[in-house]
Amino acid sequence: MRRYFYRLYKELKYCLRQPEISLSYFLNLSHKNRFWFRHPQRRLQTVGITGTNGKTTVTRFLSSILKQAGHRVGQLGTHTHYIGDNPVSAQLTTPDAVTLHHLLSEMVVENVTHLVMEASSHGLVQDRLRDLTFQATVFTNLSHDHLDYHGTMDSYLSAKMHLFQKVRPDGLILINADDQQSELVISNVRQLSNRQIRTFGLNQSADLQASQIRTKASGTHFHASTPGETFEVEIQLPGDHNVSNALAAIGVAQFFQVPLTQIQNGLRQTVVPGRFEWVTRGKIQVVVDFAHSPQALKTLLQTARQLTDNRLICVVSCNGNRDREKRPLMGQIATGLSDLTIMTSGSPRSEDPGQILAEMESCQDPKQQYQVIMDRRQAIENALQTAADGDFVIIAGRGCEAWIEFGSEQIPFDDREVVRSILKC
Repeated sequence: MRRYFYRLYKELKYCLRQPEISLSYFLNLSHKNRFWFRHPQRRLQTVGITGTNGKTTVTRFLSSILKQAGHRVGQLGTHTHYIGDNPVSAQLTTPDAVTLHHLLSEMVVENVTHLVMEASSHGLVQDRLRDLTFQATVFTNLSHDHLDYHGTMDSYLSAKMHLFQKVRPDGLILINADDQQSELVISNVRQLSNRQIRTFGLNQSADLQASQIRTKASGTHFHASTPGETFEVEIQLPGDHNVSNALAAIGVAQFFQVPLTQIQNGLRQTVVPGRFEWVTRGKIQVVVDFAHSPQALKTLLQTARQLTDNRLICVVSCNGNRDREKRPLMGQIATGLSDLTIMTSGSPRSEDPGQILAEMESCQDPKQQYQVIMDRRQAIENALQTAADGDFVIIAGRGCEAWIEFGSEQIPFDDREVVRSILKC
């Protein structure tokens, strides 16, 4: 056994030194990797969440609930992973297989019992989760994104479906009944698996429903109903989409038999950085949000519109080396749903930021009120200076990200801190 570990260790070191190593070799090595870390996945109750939008919020909601129930929880997702309560910077939403098993082994050492993780379409197609099985999985929604990688929406959906092949025989598959693709997803899942399928949503045919929704700036109050009971829920995030995210977390928590009071407390206490995050609620209201897909931006602006009778100003950007088809859509949605749109640069990576902005602007109606300001700080400053008392400023695209990627550089830049420095708040 010692000889086997030594050989695997040498292979791992070789793999890390080879930038052009083949995918098949790496996957084969990562498959061996589970032996190196002594099958940590077998000692964790694992939940996988996939979909275009909402993965991070569902992960945070569910993790908070499970902690309320007294469990030690690990999280894998956008920006930050958590080994219990210890944060670890995330390079990928869904880590590569070697990193994944290392993180899982660290969780086992820290007595983590439950893992809640985001399963990205890239991670699923690249088989990063090849040795994992799941007690529960969630499909949040599907909308335009990542077509630079998947090519078509059909291929994008097919990537998401990989997750449901990994559900254990006694496991749960939760599907958002409000999503346009829900019937197709349910049909496909039934062909793949005979696992338990439940639905959630505002749709009255869903197994887990929401009603009497009241949204305000400080959050949302609603009634959640299952065939057996109805109960009140409060969350700190506004918007119907976050009600849907909360329902998904409730469905998984009920599957794990978490008591109702702990579900309610967990949801009430959840804070999600970079998701409708208030920077200031003074004379000018300012929110930052990660919305970087057309549907996410649309939902964000529709929610903000419910919360103000004054002007809605949107600072919006698209990142480089990502789906180019969505750029004009993002521009159109921003100008169509806000009173003033300022298009600016996000993380251009290796692309020309001017070209990205030109593509965002390409399908604009000249009658729409918008500006193009490449420098992101200047764009934010202009939005804040333009805003009058009572106006609502949305800064979209980056959320809680702490840097901008420009070429090979990572330049420190936090939208929240920029706003605070400009407003001196």
